[in-house]
Amino acid sequence: MPLPRGSDDGDLPETHLPAFAVLRDASRHTSEYDDFRCARTLPGARGTSMPDDLSGLKDDMNAFILGHGLSRFQGYVTEEVHSVMWDPRDNPESWKDFVELAKNAGAQFLSMDEEVLQRDELDYLIQRLQHTAFPSDDDMEEARWLRNYLGKTGFIQLGWPHQGIMFLFEATTEWYERYQHLLDMVEDFGSMAIDDTDQDDER
Repeated sequence: MPLPRGSDDGDLPETHLPAFAVLRDASRHTSEYDDFRCARTLPGARGTSMPDDLSGLKDDMNAFILGHGLSRFQGYVTEEVHSVMWDPRDNPESWKDFVELAKNAGAQFLSMDEEVLQRDELDYLIQRLQHTAFPSDDDMEEARWLRNYLGKTGFIQLGWPHQGIMFLFEATTEWYERYQHLLDMVEDFGSMAIDDTDQDDER
């Protein structure tokens, strides 16, 4: 569902863009883009240590956003939306600059989304792994290892709109990256199984 557009109070100062942003073209659905998305260009991906639970970071973000007089819109910005990804440059506090830039650009709100690992979601992943044609012992062990992170926040996305583009900041944990990798893998296996069934029906 498309997000509401923010106010258009003038052009965003061009001096901010090269230093802080990496342009992401939403039309790129290649494996190269998938690899880029997996890395997320986030503090954790750049070598900055991230905690295993981002719930404290989320609380800090909420307080900072409200303290700047901005509202929050609960929602996730998908890859189909044209967006620019914030580059933290190894600075774990750069999300504050991101929020301040939103205010300076005239944004009225920031979108926010977080992912908490739920037991039923992890059970679903383990079930799917067990029913793949060639389940890997390592993958199964890794999926069970993820039980250590049940109830923890592994991903946060902030965003604000300007002239038809969403400016995004994302933070993720290493364990959530592994969870997403396993989930994508079982979805790929499912797609392969459906394709094989369709080919058999045609024969």
